[in-house]
Amino acid sequence: MTREETILANHLVDLSRQAFQRGFAVFSDFLNLNEQNIFHSSIPRLYGGFEMSGGYEFAERQMIAFLPDALMFPLQYPFVCQSIRPLNRKFADALTHRDVLGALMSLGIERGRIGDILVREQQIYIFCHTCVAAYIREELTQIKHTSVSVSIEEEDCPDIRPNTRLCEGIVSSNRLDALLAEWCRLSRSKAGELVKRGSVFVNGKEMESVSYSCKPGEIISVRGIGRFRFLQSFGETKKGRLKIRYEIYE
Repeated sequence: MTREETILANHLVDLSRQAFQRGFAVFSDFLNLNEQNIFHSSIPRLYGGFEMSGGYEFAERQMIAFLPDALMFPLQYPFVCQSIRPLNRKFADALTHRDVLGALMSLGIERGRIGDILVREQQIYIFCHTCVAAYIREELTQIKHTSVSVSIEEEDCPDIRPNTRLCEGIVSSNRLDALLAEWCRLSRSKAGELVKRGSVFVNGKEMESVSYSCKPGEIISVRGIGRFRFLQSFGETKKGRLKIRYEIYE
């Protein structure tokens, strides 16, 4: 680990210690994939249990709840979902994830306070720590040339989910390098290089073996490229190759 990674690992372990000693849940900031991987490597050092959530199923950026041995009340994560809408849809720019994140960072908000940002055609959802939610509603009035309004969404809003595209393919096996080669349209050797560079994560944990057998439901993320979820294999070709289904997060 680098010095920064060691500091993060020790900080997360210390949060676990605080939860154990004080008898109530203690929460981390939102963690990216690399930070989640550092956390996974620190699990043997934890003082108690933990849960993780990003606000919706399969969220990429996750917040960790460190738990005491006996938690006798419902767990409430300190984040909310807020929606961003253009004030005038007719003259609104086609905003991207980068545009929204840049606008939030320009307000001086730390990256760890912001979870996933889901961009739709005319509506954007952001998950953010409760300590910055009101500030965002007050101060985020424009993104690029588009005037916007920000409001809190209902907790069970059915539209808060990532856009995905269902795909099918044929692979030699469910090995990690084979699935990566299919999804990224690379050779097996090039896909293996991504793993060896430490760029590939399965359910937030960095994978070091190209021969890892992927299981249905697992999310595979590649730093700088994107992520997909392996759904199932559903038969074989006449040559014994696997037919698979997977969904790409767009």
